[in-house]
Amino acid sequence: QYYWMPLNTKSPVISDKRVRRALAHIVDLNRIQEEYMYGMAERIIGPIHPSQNYYNNNLKLIPFDLDKAAELLKEAGWEDTNNNGTLDKMIGGEQKELVIRYFAYPASELSQKIGLIMQENAKKVGMKIDMILKDFRTVRSENVAKRDYEIFSARTRRVPSLYDPSQSWHSRNDRPDGGN
Repeated sequence: QYYWMPLNTKSPVISDKRVRRALAHIVDLNRIQEEYMYGMAERIIGPIHPSQNYYNNNLKLIPFDLDKAAELLKEAGWEDTNNNGTLDKMIGGEQKELVIRYFAYPASELSQKIGLIMQENAKKVGMKIDMILKDFRTVRSENVAKRDYEIFSARTRRVPSLYDPSQSWHSRNDRPDGGN
């Protein structure tokens, strides 16, 4: 089973890869692994199981690092120009606050706990995470299909069979009706 958080790279607020990397740095995965998964989870890079011979062991895990997150956001041009505690930036001629919608599921205590950790850490670097509780099917049909989200939690279970990652991960499937 994989627990992951898809990001909408087409959202103007997180379209910059530095903002997405900053998001990765605010998620304290070691805390989540120890406190909420009771040490029984393994951090990996990407969707390939580490037991597969094509898993890339040379990729480095992204560390929890609030200083690095703040540095990346500054590099991306985000600053608190109105002194309200949330970073902002002109995007498309409009002043945007760095507010990221995180869709969590009422039936998943874990997705909510992750959201709370993200909210706590995001605030420390000037981001605001709005946690929205909505069931997965509704998020998938209303938000993901219309590209109306920044981030949501997801869980994927693999069955013991041949694995073709193209359906879920290939860029040709990066469309509203696709798997990516």
